Amino acid sequence: MRVCDEAAVTVTLVVTRPKPLPLHVVFLVARHLLMFDHLDEAKAVARDAANALEFTNETRVGVVSLSVQSRTEQELTSDKGKVLSAINGIRLDQVNPTARYYDWLADAEDLLAAARSEAISPVEIIVLISTGCPSGFESYCQRQQASSGRVQGKGVTVIGVCNPNAVVPPPALPRTHCNDIRAMASQGSYYDLRQGSRVQARLLELEQQGKDVAPKVVQLIERLAPGFTLVAGSAAGAPAALAPRIQINSDRMLWEWKDVPADSVLTATYRVKPKAEGSAQLRLADSAATVEDNLQRLSRPYLVPTRTLLVLPCAPPTPTASPEPTQTPTTAPSATPEPSVTTAATATASATATASPSATSRPGRAYLPALMRRACKPAEQHTDVVLAIDASSSMAQLAGGGTRIQAAQAAARRFMELLALGGGGDQAALLVFNSQVQVLAGLGDDRTALLAAVDRIGLDRGTRIDLALDVAAGILAGQSSRPQNNKVLVLLTDGRPDQGSEGQMLEAAGRAGSGREVYVVGLGDEVGADLMRQVASRPENYLAAPGPEELRAVYEAVAGQLPCPGGVLWGGF
Repeated sequence: MRVCDEAAVTVTLVVTRPKPLPLHVVFLVARHLLMFDHLDEAKAVARDAANALEFTNETRVGVVSLSVQSRTEQELTSDKGKVLSAINGIRLDQVNPTARYYDWLADAEDLLAAARSEAISPVEIIVLISTGCPSGFESYCQRQQASSGRVQGKGVTVIGVCNPNAVVPPPALPRTHCNDIRAMASQGSYYDLRQGSRVQARLLELEQQGKDVAPKVVQLIERLAPGFTLVAGSAAGAPAALAPRIQINSDRMLWEWKDVPADSVLTATYRVKPKAEGSAQLRLADSAATVEDNLQRLSRPYLVPTRTLLVLPCAPPTPTASPEPTQTPTTAPSATPEPSVTTAATATASATATASPSATSRPGRAYLPALMRRACKPAEQHTDVVLAIDASSSMAQLAGGGTRIQAAQAAARRFMELLALGGGGDQAALLVFNSQVQVLAGLGDDRTALLAAVDRIGLDRGTRIDLALDVAAGILAGQSSRPQNNKVLVLLTDGRPDQGSEGQMLEAAGRAGSGREVYVVGLGDEVGADLMRQVASRPENYLAAPGPEELRAVYEAVAGQLPCPGGVLWGGF
């Protein structure tokens, strides 16, 4: 674009339908002295509720008992028999429960936390069956209420069950003691001990919500970099039927859509004006989208690519044989909002040039534009893409909650999900490299076969990036490639090559990048970024991923850019 032009920016969010969520439950049953006349009833409520659950491979249930301290009776398991046996085995403890303070919910919270994974966040429930506090110990239960607030703040539903008619020895329970348990329960999740069937119904309701999880509120925050200013009044959002809320505060723009149906396409548009010539970043790195689902859980932020634009001088009008062409939109990289809910964001920037006066009929010189750019229409473009994944022994190192190769496999699966495979026009291949290169799946559009290939990745010694580049280029030039498709290579590595020279690697990169778009993804902090920028077909095609979450976001961004790899395509005369 030119320094005297305005540019239109469009961010598109594709809100996809999430997968059903697994169910994790911990039954927390008090067995202290104040439960002496109704412990059997409490155990019956827990047992009946556990029996009502559908124990699939995704269902995991644990049991914790409470006395002068909490005790884990059964860690989370998918074995219903073990859960029922643990509940039946709880016995009354003839000890004053106020002998010492401890956090009632801590062990249950730890069990749930240990079972979470980066891939998906389950529906988590704690069923607390207990009395409230004896007279004179009000502050004790106030601290328990604070603990419950902490747990609920992490997305855990607390179901409270209490017997208001408990008859106990000293210290006496006040008539209102169940108000303590009511205050610890999530909204709408408190029940009298005699309402065991309602506890079951609430559990089944939450289980079904996990199966029917859906997006609810989508927010996009765009923050302009210092090199651009927002054109006043230019911000807009679609679709109009969802009446998006737009809030502008200096360089910070917020779009919010509520009651968003799955499979919606949301767009945010605005116009910017550059402040100076040269290479300028469009937005700041914390520009991101988030999704809140119907369980009121907020996804992690999904970053929108910063996007660097070239701002050219504003050349004075010159006589030409015809008006200059209008510059048309191009597509920039994308980021895809999950957490539980998956989305895709694509930023599109365009600029319109001012037409120059027509030339007169007298002989003279005609000045053509020095540069031009070609538009890309994503709906009309498809891609042949090769994923090349580093399978050297260093990929066994820990990263987040797993290993680097597990993070790479998870990101690759997500990448395959976002492609238009199965007759949609895209094709993909998968190869891994260490001291050798192994093609696990040739170029094709069978998503199931590609996902199965990802699961077969194994590790060995060595890192021959040059071989991987040559083999990938050969696949893209082979008979299975479609002439009309873009040719893209996405190479993931966690370090420098330890076999083959850097010169060989750069020569192979030159061959691979001839007529193809090459992205290099660096996983971890041991990648030679400057070297890998030379391997990529353009410097901005090197993408750093410090950890698993960033790796997934990088792959989602590349997948969103594939219809128009490289964004604006400039060519000289």
